[in-house]
Amino acid sequence: MLFFLFYVWNSFAQTSFFPSAKGMKPKVSKGAVYGVKVGANSTWLYYTNPHLRVLPHDLMIGPTASVFIEIPFLYVFSIAPELNVQQKGGATSYIYEQNYHVEYKLKAMYASARIPFLLYVPISDYFKPYVFGAAEIGKAIGGSISLTQPGLEIPEVSLPISASNINKWHWGPLVGAGFRVNIPLPHFTLVMKLDAAYSMGLSDSFSMQEHNETAIPTNIHAYNHQGVRLLRGIELGFGIGFTPAKRSVCDQFNSSYKGRIISYD
Repeated sequence: MLFFLFYVWNSFAQTSFFPSAKGMKPKVSKGAVYGVKVGANSTWLYYTNPHLRVLPHDLMIGPTASVFIEIPFLYVFSIAPELNVQQKGGATSYIYEQNYHVEYKLKAMYASARIPFLLYVPISDYFKPYVFGAAEIGKAIGGSISLTQPGLEIPEVSLPISASNINKWHWGPLVGAGFRVNIPLPHFTLVMKLDAAYSMGLSDSFSMQEHNETAIPTNIHAYNHQGVRLLRGIELGFGIGFTPAKRSVCDQFNSSYKGRIISYD
């Protein structure tokens, strides 16, 4: 992916075959960027309870997708609100009484609103690395929770997120870095972005019903709701968007009078 982006940037940004007035190649547009982003993440369950934290935890890899608008407000700063959908979760396993393998798995889809703030390193108009920080708040909209414990009184349980007792709200910060490639075209600038981020969830995915013990757990052999359970992970995303080209007053005048014949008596 990195080689592809550099190849495209080198091929298009350095060329002069773009059609424009006076044979000049188009300039990079400076306005807002409208785009979409797709990628993948790797998330896990982080427990503050030391007895749960030492258990084996498996990563969960899932998809992520966003729509965004990036609004520049200084030469090196931008704000890029986005709506994101992605899978979060993880798995925890343990051995009960040295005979039974028990695994708890949380696999949920979240819809989130994010507000990233980007700081660019202005190497050139065509290639711009950046770092960013963001705030995120979202809610689980689908997915499932499963428990497998062969040989025990309840060997397998699975239920949808909507019927579970977990806290469905999720919030926390993200930090990351990436780079942006601008490819000027006659009527717009094509923008491609590649970045990676660390999502540090701060919301407890245990619900109040679990903490005050009004919800009866199924995995009673190693269930401990003391402390909090956090959703954390890393993300890799590829974005593509465009910035409309701004037409100068001269361009608008030329377009308005193109093909007209002006005569004087």
